Amino acid sequence: MNGKKIRNIIICAAVWFVLVAAVSVVVVITGMNQGGLRDENEYAESEKDYFITDNTAKSGLIRQMQKDGKVLGIFTTAKFGYLKGWHVTEVEYYDENLYALFFRDRDDAGREIREYALATLNDEMQITNITNPFRLPLENMKVTGLFATDNTVYISAVPEDGLSAYVYSVKTASLSAVKSSDPSKDEVYKWEALKTEVREEYLQGTVEGRIINAVEYREGVFNIRYDSDAPGVFELDNEIRTIYSNRKESLRLKLRANDFSIAVAMIVWFVGVLIIIALFFLLPGRIRMVYSFLTVEAVLLICLLVAGAVMVTINQNTAEREYQRYEQQALYSAMDGYTEGEIESANLYDSEWYALAQDRLYRHKASVEGVTILNSMIIDKGRMVRISADGSNNEALEDLYGRDLVEVIRKVNENGRVTSKRYMVGGKKIHVLVVPLKMVNASDYLGVSVAEADTLSVYSSLEFWDIVRLLIIIYALSSIAAFLYSLILNKDIRDLQTALGLMAAGSEDDIEKPKVLGKDMDYMWNSIYEIQKNVLKTNRIKYLTYEAYYRFAPKNVERILGKNSITEVVSKDAVSLNGTVAIISMEGQKDVSSRSIERINNYLSYVEESRKEYDGTFVSQNSDLSSMELLFMDDNKTASDFGRSLINRIRAGEDSELPDATVLVHYSPFIYGVAGTVEQSSVYLSAPEADALSRYTRWFHSLHICLVLTAVVVEREHVEGELRHIGFVIPDKLHPEIRIQLYEMLDAESAPVRIAKIRNRARFNEALNLFYEQDFYLARNTFTEILRDVPEDELSKWYLFECERMLNDNSGSTFYGELHKENNR
Repeated sequence: MNGKKIRNIIICAAVWFVLVAAVSVVVVITGMNQGGLRDENEYAESEKDYFITDNTAKSGLIRQMQKDGKVLGIFTTAKFGYLKGWHVTEVEYYDENLYALFFRDRDDAGREIREYALATLNDEMQITNITNPFRLPLENMKVTGLFATDNTVYISAVPEDGLSAYVYSVKTASLSAVKSSDPSKDEVYKWEALKTEVREEYLQGTVEGRIINAVEYREGVFNIRYDSDAPGVFELDNEIRTIYSNRKESLRLKLRANDFSIAVAMIVWFVGVLIIIALFFLLPGRIRMVYSFLTVEAVLLICLLVAGAVMVTINQNTAEREYQRYEQQALYSAMDGYTEGEIESANLYDSEWYALAQDRLYRHKASVEGVTILNSMIIDKGRMVRISADGSNNEALEDLYGRDLVEVIRKVNENGRVTSKRYMVGGKKIHVLVVPLKMVNASDYLGVSVAEADTLSVYSSLEFWDIVRLLIIIYALSSIAAFLYSLILNKDIRDLQTALGLMAAGSEDDIEKPKVLGKDMDYMWNSIYEIQKNVLKTNRIKYLTYEAYYRFAPKNVERILGKNSITEVVSKDAVSLNGTVAIISMEGQKDVSSRSIERINNYLSYVEESRKEYDGTFVSQNSDLSSMELLFMDDNKTASDFGRSLINRIRAGEDSELPDATVLVHYSPFIYGVAGTVEQSSVYLSAPEADALSRYTRWFHSLHICLVLTAVVVEREHVEGELRHIGFVIPDKLHPEIRIQLYEMLDAESAPVRIAKIRNRARFNEALNLFYEQDFYLARNTFTEILRDVPEDELSKWYLFECERMLNDNSGSTFYGELHKENNR
C-alpha cells in the first residue's frame, strides 16, 4: 500500500471512530435514568458518606457519594459474577458494613418469580459476603424497608393488595464470604442451587377501610403508611435529593454505571475499520459494477433504515393511541359518581366514593392483559396525588416518577389535551399518560396512567423485532435482486472488457460480438472490430519482420550473459564461464545447384533438431557453412549425446553409407561476449584450444571419423558406449607438455565399420602403444594387419604412413607422437 492510501484509511478510520463514539454517547444518554431522586431510590448514611441505590435496564447500582455531591465509587451488579442481571432494592448501613438487598425476576416453569440475595459491601464498594438466593413466602410483594442488627437482618414488605404488612428475618450467619467476584459458571450454578432460610417475624394487618402503601420495621417499631397518610418517614430527604441531583461523577464512573459496553463499541469500531480497509482494496480497482452495487446497497440501506424508523414510529404511535383510548376510559370510569369538591373533602379517604374509585383503579391495573400498568392515579393540577391504585397518595407525582413530568403536567394544564411521554426511569422505559378529567366534570384534576412502555406493543400490529426481521428479509432479498440487476446491467461492459482483454493479449479468433441493444454499445463493438483489423495487419507485418530477424540473429545471447531480455544486451557485455563446445565439420556449400542447396539445408535442419533436443546454443559458423560451433552451458552434460544424435540423424537422412560430417566435443573455460556498434554487433566465443581443435575437426572429417570426444568430456559426462583411444593433440607447439587426449565414439559409426573397429580395438591400442614407444617397425606391421581387416579405417592408414615416415626420417627431429597434419607439425 502506498502512503496516500494508508493516509486515507487512517482518516476514514478516525471518522468511523468519531461516529461510533457519537453513537455510543447517544446510547449512554438514552440509557440513563431521568428525573432525579424518586421514591424508588433508597439510601443509607454512614458517618461521612451516603449510599444511594439506582437501577438500569440490566443491572443494579449503588453510588457512594460525599455530602458535596462527589461520587467516590459505584457498585454495579454487571461487574459481579454472582449478581449479573440482578437489581438492587434496599440498602442499610450498620456497624461499618453496608447491607444491600438485590433481586431478580426469572421464569420458573412459565411463572415469573422474584428472588432476593442479601450482601455486605466494604468501603471500596466491593461485596465481601453474600447469601444464597431466597424467596419471600408470598408472591408479588413490594419490599419497603431493610433493618440490620448484630445477628439478624429484617426485611419489610407489603403484598400487592396492601391489606397487610410483613417483616421477614435473615440471619447474618447465612452470609458467606465471597471468594471471587468473577466465579465460573459451575460456581454460580452451585451458589444458586442452595437456598437461604427466611423466617416470618411479624404480621400487621391493615386498619379497616385502609390499604398499606409501605411499612418499615426498625428497632421493634412499625412505621406504616396508609393510603390516607402523607409520606411521613418515607418522604424523600431534601438534602439527599439535592446531593443526588447535583452529583459530580467522572466519565469512568458514568460508563461503569451505564449498561453501555465499551468492548462492544470497540468491536464495532474494529469491524468498521476492517470494512474500510477492505473497501480501500476493492474500490481502487474502479470496477463500475462494484461502485454501482455499493451505491445501490448504501441507498437501499438508508431507505430501509428510514422506512424502519417510520414503521416503528407509526407502530408505536398506533399502539399508544389504542392504549390511550382504552386507558382514558378507565380513568374516566374511576371518576364515576364523583361530585364536585369531593376530592378536596377532609373525609375523602373515609368516603364510599373513594373506596370505589381506588378499587376501580386497582382492579383495572391488575386486569389489563399483556400491558404492565405500574400505577393509575388521580392528581390535582399541582401534581399532588389524590387517589392511586397502590395507595401512594398525598405525594408529589415527580417524587414517584421523576421531575420530567413537571413539564408534561404544565403542558396539559395549559392546552387541556391528552399528553403522553416515554422516558427511562428506574431501569425501565415507562409510558406516562396524562388525561384531563374535564369530560367527567373534574376540570381541576388529571388522570395519570403509568405503564411499562415495551408492553404497549400488545396493541401493535407488529412487534419491534417483527419489524427488524421483516426489514432484514427485505434487505437480503433486495440485495440479491440488486446484485443480479447489477450483473445484468454490467454484462455488456464485461463482454466489452473481455473483448478488449483478448485483443490486448493478441487473440485473433476468440472475439465474438454479442447481441447488443444500445447504439452506443454497437458503435463500440464495431470500433473494436476495426481496431482488431488494424492490429492484426500491424502484427502480421511485425511477425514477418521478427521472423526474418530471428533467423539471422544469434540465439540465447541474453541467457548466456545472464540478462533478463535481449534488449538489455549491449556491445560491451562479456562473461567468463565454463562450458562444452561441439565443433561440427561438414561438406560446405560449393555451388548453387538445387541438390547442393537441399543437402546443406537438410544438414542444418538435423543440427537444429539435435540442438533443441539437447539445449545447445549456436555460437559461430564459417562463410561456407563447412564448420560451426555450438555451446553447452556448464550444467549441461549431454554434449556427447548431441554429437551421437546428430550423426545418426544425418545418416538416417542420407543414401551414402558414411555421413559427410564430423563432431568434436571438448570441455574448457571460455569467454563469451558481444562486440560491435549500435548498428552492427557480433557475438564471439574465445577458448584456449578452440582454433586448434577446429582445424583438427576438419582433418578428422577428411579421415571420415564421425564423433571425437576429448578425455575431459568422457570423464565429466560419464560417457558410456564403445570408445577407442585415438591419440592426443598438442594445441600449442610452444607448450608440448599440454596434451589433449582424444577418443573416437564408435557408436556413431555405421554398423559394419563399428563392428570391425570394435573387433580390432585391442590391436589398435597395441599398435598405438608401439607407436608411442617409437617401435615404428612393429607398429607399422600391426596397423597393416588392421587395414587388411578394416580398409575403411583412415586413421589406421594415417598411423601406417606416419610410421613409414618416421622410419625414413633421418633428420633427427623431435618425436612427440601427437596427431597432426603435415602443415600442422
